[in-house]
Amino acid sequence: MSHDTKILCSIFLLLLQYQFQFCTPTDTINTTQSLKDGDLLISSNQTFALGFFTPGKSTNWYLGIWYNKVSEQTFVWVANRGDPINDTSGSLSFDVTGNLVVTGPDRSNLVWSTNVSDPTVAKISSAQLLDSGNLVVLDGNGEVVWQSFDYPTNTLLPNMRFGVNRKTGLDRFVTSWKSGDDPGPGEYSMKMDLNGSPQSFVYKGSVLVWRTGSWIGRGLSGIPEMTINYINHNYVENQDEVTITFSIRDPLIFSRLVLNESGMLQRLTWNNNEHRWVEIYVGPKKPCDSYNNCGPNGICDQSNIGRGQFECMCLPGFEPKSERDWYLRDGSGGCVRKRGGHVCGSGEGFEKVPLAKVPNMWTARVDRGVTGLKECESECLRNCLCNAYASADVSRGDSGCVKWHGDLMDSRVFSSGGQDLYIRVDAVELDWNNPVWSTNVSDPTLAKNSSAQLLDSGNLVVLDSNGVVVWQSFDYPTNTLLPNLRFGVNWNTGLDRFLTSWKSGDDPRPRPGEYSFKIDLNGSPDQLFLYKGSGLVWRAGSWIGRGWSGVPKMTTNFIFNLSYVENQDEVTLSYSILDPSISSRLVLNKSGRSKGTGQFECTCLPRFEPTLARDWYLRDGSGGCVRKRGGHVCGSGEGFEKVPLAKEPNTRTTRVDRGVTGLKECESECLRNCSCNAYASADVSRGDSGCVTWHGDLMDSRVFSSGGQDL
Repeated sequence: MSHDTKILCSIFLLLLQYQFQFCTPTDTINTTQSLKDGDLLISSNQTFALGFFTPGKSTNWYLGIWYNKVSEQTFVWVANRGDPINDTSGSLSFDVTGNLVVTGPDRSNLVWSTNVSDPTVAKISSAQLLDSGNLVVLDGNGEVVWQSFDYPTNTLLPNMRFGVNRKTGLDRFVTSWKSGDDPGPGEYSMKMDLNGSPQSFVYKGSVLVWRTGSWIGRGLSGIPEMTINYINHNYVENQDEVTITFSIRDPLIFSRLVLNESGMLQRLTWNNNEHRWVEIYVGPKKPCDSYNNCGPNGICDQSNIGRGQFECMCLPGFEPKSERDWYLRDGSGGCVRKRGGHVCGSGEGFEKVPLAKVPNMWTARVDRGVTGLKECESECLRNCLCNAYASADVSRGDSGCVKWHGDLMDSRVFSSGGQDLYIRVDAVELDWNNPVWSTNVSDPTLAKNSSAQLLDSGNLVVLDSNGVVVWQSFDYPTNTLLPNLRFGVNWNTGLDRFLTSWKSGDDPRPRPGEYSFKIDLNGSPDQLFLYKGSGLVWRAGSWIGRGWSGVPKMTTNFIFNLSYVENQDEVTLSYSILDPSISSRLVLNKSGRSKGTGQFECTCLPRFEPTLARDWYLRDGSGGCVRKRGGHVCGSGEGFEKVPLAKEPNTRTTRVDRGVTGLKECESECLRNCSCNAYASADVSRGDSGCVTWHGDLMDSRVFSSGGQDL
């Protein structure tokens, strides 16, 4: 081969190498390479990709990072968000100073640069897209000299720091996109604020629209939903930095925090089964998340709106600054101390506001050395300028102390979450009592009532002049069932006697909580359900002759007699105590929670298998079980397998025949109908009399260590 031919071949091979430099997936670009339209950097586990893209209906081009394993294209970082390229000429490469740059046509138009001023940057050898979604620039020694995680756009990813580096002044904050088609900096931003005690805010331009709050040990005070079981949060506050990061316990779960173009902060987690992002929480929720909606010393309660009431109230010891504005449902003027109130050396104290988002921290002082609320209360009481106090960290047994000196701004209460806030009130307020309740009986004979009497049963009755009961507290239970109190529904009057939990165990105003316990009349037999709001969280089951199927310990014994009535007039349950010296009650507490065993509680019923084995492995049994593949249960010699000590399935798909005299006859009835999936006795107290058969999926079953019945 001639010398000229060798030169031509070498040139051709070099050109070929350059043309196909990204033919195989790579996560790194070096100083001799460039990345153009159509080229990609793919992280080593293929979770993230970096390249040029056009968002939505836009014709502009941007360099960005997106999820590579998610079917819905989702961008998490944009380099040249404020300086788009109007064609496909964009290129990513290193310039002569060693900075990573994005250029436009002919590589002469600089649109973005890492802009590292470190003199060692000229020795930079590479840029790498990490599995975390972080693009890092490395010098010749492999040291990181720049990273995209220091310059977030609208998204926070796991292990990305949000907040301020006090040494360098670097402020890592997020800014919304202008629109779904334009990733340019929008009008909303979320930043860490270091005035007073650190807290974070969402702004619209320079206007504060939502205070996400200060760190209280388990999350930000303004976002009680932050406590998610698959996410860990880490807050750092020292002389070097004030930052928050989050991490995901399961690497197969993708979750991100996004400030969208409408100014909403969304926690989104990818559901791979449904191929979509699921919203875990979002804020601000108007009106109570709107900054200082109820003005100084006011407090916002979103639940008031559902009752048709004004969402704003004054904190204890305060009254509206303008009664007229308050009447017009304008709380912006806030509240002032009640006239004549003395809160300095006059026997004053504190009233607790539970489930609170604590006030703005600008006027607060924090002492993390305080070891308990009693010490915190004493410190606040010694200073007449201290208007309120709270724990600095509720995750560590109420450690640390926060004291507010001045107006209390931007407070609200939640239905769950939040923390206890203690407001300084005068001695009169501590003993204040105001009638806020009535029996509200519309009976015209009520005007002739002669008395109200508290009976030995604990029942408060209102009697007319003839001694006839016209109202009784037993018809309106709160969180407690006492002996001989009927629980259930009166068909004739429509009266529904059910339990509702307190909001908290030590609430000085025991308001209705989020849990309720009711008899459900859909299906047969009737069933007992526990609800959280409108969501069903536990089924106590149906009456099986000796108690409720889901409460095996609830049986008649030497202490109790149980009475269940189901007829055309009522469906009720009551109990009595055989020994009058024994005091006993049934209480729905504030939490509505039960404890697990540490092992996965779910198993499939006999001859069923998990619908999704992977979900089962991840301890998610919500998808339930399906018949095992190849199982034939109609005219193929099938039979039944007993599940002892069971709480039988939801009875909404059942048929009940109380004329059946035994389990053998019940089994035969079920076997004759191929749609029958299970059977059980309707009344185990009478030698397994009656027959319940299930036709459809078997929902909400469990087994007990004792009690229950055979299924």
